[in-house]
Amino acid sequence: MNSIFLQSTDPTRNTRRGAVSGVTLIELLVVVAILASLAAVLLPALSRAKQQAAKTVCINNLRQLSVASLVYSGDTGRLPAILEWLYQRPTHTVGMPSQLQLTTGQLYPYLKSKRPYLCPSDLPKAETGGLIVNHQRDHSYMMNCKMCHVRDASACLSPAKTIFFKEEANLGQDTVSGMATPLALQSNADRSSLPFPHRRRAHLAMVDGHIESIDKARYHAESMDRRFWYPIDSSDVRLP
Repeated sequence: MNSIFLQSTDPTRNTRRGAVSGVTLIELLVVVAILASLAAVLLPALSRAKQQAAKTVCINNLRQLSVASLVYSGDTGRLPAILEWLYQRPTHTVGMPSQLQLTTGQLYPYLKSKRPYLCPSDLPKAETGGLIVNHQRDHSYMMNCKMCHVRDASACLSPAKTIFFKEEANLGQDTVSGMATPLALQSNADRSSLPFPHRRRAHLAMVDGHIESIDKARYHAESMDRRFWYPIDSSDVRLP
């Protein structure tokens, strides 16, 4: 007896058996390669945008500190004190730990915010003697300690060439951390730890109010000029 084979006339059944769709390995690899290429193009651009934003904020911070200092000078008849522009030295109470607060500093009433004190590029940790130490930091800038030689910015001999505020990183919470000393008077360890967080550049606010973006080589070269640190002539101070 001959066998009779009947072909199904159900079109949906034939479609299910013969038209199985899917993504092949090659197609998947192509998609992954495209995504990787897009990431390689976009991530550096995003990183540069983030760095540029931090740079802009830092420059604006220094400009606000400079303006606040000049307004303070107009109100009080003298520039802010190098030890009290950042914090007011606390009154010690028996049994109570002393707290340093930015809100007590001489410039805070003019800034009315803690944001201008801290650069977005400031790192949460610092390396000291091979050890990583956590800092409770609230500021990224120091005032040139030699500004104590003048009461008024107009007395500065070279305001466009003299530092007013200097960028630093990972500063501790104490009154001395708000005061920058001339490079020639710093130890070798202090010199080697100078930060240049903005694509190997740092920012300085000069006495005349303009902001300098400076790299390490130029910073070291400029530091040998007495006018870079000293607002008035200090012939008794000998720089190497």
